[in-house]
Amino acid sequence: MKRMTEDEVFQFYEEIGPILFEAANNGDHKTCNKIGKKKIQVFKQFEEDTEYGQKCIDRLLLSNDAVVRSEAAAYCLAMNYRIQDAVSILEEYSTDTSLGIYRLNAEMTLKVWNKNGQLKLY
Repeated sequence: MKRMTEDEVFQFYEEIGPILFEAANNGDHKTCNKIGKKKIQVFKQFEEDTEYGQKCIDRLLLSNDAVVRSEAAAYCLAMNYRIQDAVSILEEYSTDTSLGIYRLNAEMTLKVWNKNGQLKLY
């Protein structure tokens, strides 16, 4: 995957956030898996260039979309970056029943991170 600009990363996540929310809450695993593969490619670029990754994550954390913010929070935990912000976001989302399956996703992300002291995304 060609490296995206920070603006392109933000736009990509803003576009996939609502799609993932709908797909996950309707059990559309095919759509979730297809998008998931692309997200992992982007995350690997964040890992390869942490300054770039952190700038992108900072922007993603400003999103109004809960899916985008929860993904960014998970990236923070995986990269050991902005841990307190990530934990706060995921704790908030883990009790928000309006998020459907993403409530459980936030809860489980925190549980795994707390248990293992780290988070691996792939």
